[in-house]
Amino acid sequence: MQSESKDAERSLAVPTKIFLIGFIIGAALAIFFKKWLFPGSNEFAMIAQCRTIFGIDSLTLLWYGVFAGIPFLALLFAIITSGRIALKIFREKQFPVKNQKLFKSTKIFRGNQAAYFGLLNVLPVVLLLACTIWGIFQANKVSQTLKPRVGLCLIRPII
Repeated sequence: MQSESKDAERSLAVPTKIFLIGFIIGAALAIFFKKWLFPGSNEFAMIAQCRTIFGIDSLTLLWYGVFAGIPFLALLFAIITSGRIALKIFREKQFPVKNQKLFKSTKIFRGNQAAYFGLLNVLPVVLLLACTIWGIFQANKVSQTLKPRVGLCLIRPII
């Protein structure tokens, strides 16, 4: 009887602990966004056309960051995660690869069937690479279309 109640207490302790840690991290992020990020981004938006960073106007850098930088960061993450798995699959010609932990007994695919699983792992990398290249052209087009009005303010370099 007592061991069952102790097990029940332990089973409630772990989710409660995870919830409290998540709540503290979420509250810290909310305070960070509210006190620093949002006011800073509002201030930047008011004077963005007046600033240059390394000799490039900040609006152009903003467009390149949004259209090409974000997909590029996702591309790096995809290369690190699914790219490594795809290389192992192509190298061993087997899916799942050797020494991969599995939850249940799984059929092992070899040869061409394993290559299909490798290609499925390469697909996100290829798509994100295409989005990054497309984003570079879109950022160039948008920055050419929406030229900042530099004559309205003195250019003050940030860096």
